[in-house]
Amino acid sequence: SKLVEFKDYLEEVGYSQVNKIGNIREFVVLRDQRFNNVLNNINQQMKYIDVLYPCLYALIGIIALIISYLMTVSRKMEFAIMRGLGGTKRHTFFSFFTEQVILSTVGCAFGLIIWRLFLGTVIPMHQLLILGFLICYFIGSAVSIAIMNSKIVFEILSEKD
Repeated sequence: SKLVEFKDYLEEVGYSQVNKIGNIREFVVLRDQRFNNVLNNINQQMKYIDVLYPCLYALIGIIALIISYLMTVSRKMEFAIMRGLGGTKRHTFFSFFTEQVILSTVGCAFGLIIWRLFLGTVIPMHQLLILGFLICYFIGSAVSIAIMNSKIVFEILSEKD
């Protein structure tokens, strides 16, 4: 990373250069073309990663929303039964939402424990990603439960999968 500074130092001290004889008649050969090629490749890969990671994070958020929606809608018969037996909209919402929160939080905690046991430390970025996943999952659950809650029991039962 300090190759240019090193070259400047050699020039200041007086080492000879190509086609220029200095005070010190010795040459230091630096094969920096290979170094520069590798450095350029690394910089290009880092640019790709900078573009790819936000896309990956957005994809994880979308997947969390879809999974939470599918998990909730797949239980619409249970939802209709609770509502048919006299459960209020508020009661059914908090019942289903609490269940989804518990399941997703326990699942993420279990995943973190396994990660810690087999792969080592959990960096803050992993924790932030899990928090983002959970937030998207909770939003998806709340929206899907609210959509089911907005319908009457007969509509829920008459819908086809």
